[in-house]
Amino acid sequence: MATLVPGDDALAFGICWLDGRAGAHSDYGEGGTGLYWAEWGEDGFGPESLLDARVCDCCKTSAVRGRTGPMVAYRDRADAERRDIAIVSLDGAAWTAPQPVHVDGWTISACPTNGPSIAAQGDRLAVAWFTGAHEKPSVWVALSADGGTTLTPPVRVDGGAPLGRVEATMLSDGSTAIVWLERKRSRAEVRVRRIGPDGVLAPPVVVATTSPARASGYPSIAPDSGKDVLVAWTETGSPGRVRAALVTLP
Repeated sequence: MATLVPGDDALAFGICWLDGRAGAHSDYGEGGTGLYWAEWGEDGFGPESLLDARVCDCCKTSAVRGRTGPMVAYRDRADAERRDIAIVSLDGAAWTAPQPVHVDGWTISACPTNGPSIAAQGDRLAVAWFTGAHEKPSVWVALSADGGTTLTPPVRVDGGAPLGRVEATMLSDGSTAIVWLERKRSRAEVRVRRIGPDGVLAPPVVVATTSPARASGYPSIAPDSGKDVLVAWTETGSPGRVRAALVTLP
């Protein structure tokens, strides 16, 4: 899995990806998937940087250009199979050491295939994620007003039965819009919720229903104008379809 981040120049970009090259030299279950970064410029790809040597094998990454450079959020794989969300950033010429966004304490001996999402606008930054810690599935968001140097205590976003698959985007007023899947009996609802810069949650909006199966993937979200967001999701079936809706958030 890989994430592209636009660079400062029109043709430049950065890319982070999950890389299993070390897996050939480790026993099954011992890890081996690392998180890497490289920049593409006018001379092609620059040198690779290893950001974290042991991360979750299947959870997607998320990255943005922060005020000091690129920032990457991902699901770490620490001792005792703890799989909480971590963040790294490029500060000048060096990458910071991985830092937990929050110590959820989710221990699971398998990849949950449920990665985080990071969004930024100027000095404002948000990280949203799913966790199954303590056998209580939940979706959270942590905010920053200083480019990610510090994060607020996380705020719970879901309605009590989330499947996760979180995506986030920043709105022009500095608030954050978050989309996720919430289980509703045998189906899943595509829900969107806005959280203000002060951490206050607006009421959730149900956009559509879809399948809770993994084939429904991650919904996507993008800002339009004001409190309007464009939400897209996968509707499974035969044939499957991609649907989209313009949503005005409260």
